[in-house]
Amino acid sequence: MKYYRYTDLVWLNRCLYTLLFPPAVLTIIGLLHGLYSLQRLRGQSSLAALDSLSPDLSQMLMLDGILRVSQISLTILMLTFFAFCWLYYAKRNLIALFQQVEHCLINNLKQFANLFISIFFSLRMMRELWRTSIPKNHRHGIQHWLVPVWWVILIAANTCKVVAVVLLARAYTVGEWFNGYEWMLAAYCFYFPLYILTWRLVNQLARYQKIQWQQLMTQSA
Repeated sequence: MKYYRYTDLVWLNRCLYTLLFPPAVLTIIGLLHGLYSLQRLRGQSSLAALDSLSPDLSQMLMLDGILRVSQISLTILMLTFFAFCWLYYAKRNLIALFQQVEHCLINNLKQFANLFISIFFSLRMMRELWRTSIPKNHRHGIQHWLVPVWWVILIAANTCKVVAVVLLARAYTVGEWFNGYEWMLAAYCFYFPLYILTWRLVNQLARYQKIQWQQLMTQSA
């Protein structure tokens, strides 16, 4: 019978970094360009229609839109990989460490189903993953704050993003665009620390799981 085997998360972390770096860069560019755009539009009447703006201002807003859509799209791609690939292997490693479960199609589907359901309780899932991955002899001085802070920033960033997208899609005047874009700037401010905390979280979990696997192999030898 073939059982689940431990997978070193280092190679998945490299893939995640490849997906995480571009939106992080776009977040900085989008934030700086957004602040510049707000400054440029401050001289305009809040009731002025966006269609009546000068060509250079219209081009500036179009560039803001391209940066915004690119950052959101790449972030969704990164989070999808994190949720349905990285987390799958991280949770599967716990099975390899603590259980003997047959590696077959049915059990793979069960793991994906459990992962999908757990996403609706993401804070509980991540706390359980964090707690279980830490070896018993490494539980002193661990960063208990990392997962809840990561989760709060994730929720805040996505909430600001959704509000910004809705408001900007309905914006016809400069004032309405201001209101929507302030939400997008808030999303940018939340997303950048989110990327940093995500990278820190995945590296810590990969390290802890590898320590547990090495200890298991030493005990089995």
